[in-house]
Amino acid sequence: MTTIADPDNVRLSRRMASARMLTRWFEDVRRGKLVVAVVVLPGDASDRAWIVTAYIARTLAPGEVLWTRPA
Repeated sequence: MTTIADPDNVRLSRRMASARMLTRWFEDVRRGKLVVAVVVLPGDASDRAWIVTAYIARTLAPGEVLWTRPA
């Protein structure tokens, strides 16, 4: 849940317009990997967002960067 609550960056998904990819680097996951959570944001503000999938990655997936944690 740390990836969703406190991500390193947020990107637009290239596969699904309403999805955002939240990523965070963890040194203690398989000797250093990214944990990616893909979250779908509904069109109506009254609806809740939901997690489509989560996975471990070596590199960032392509997609427009919406936000990056300040250095």
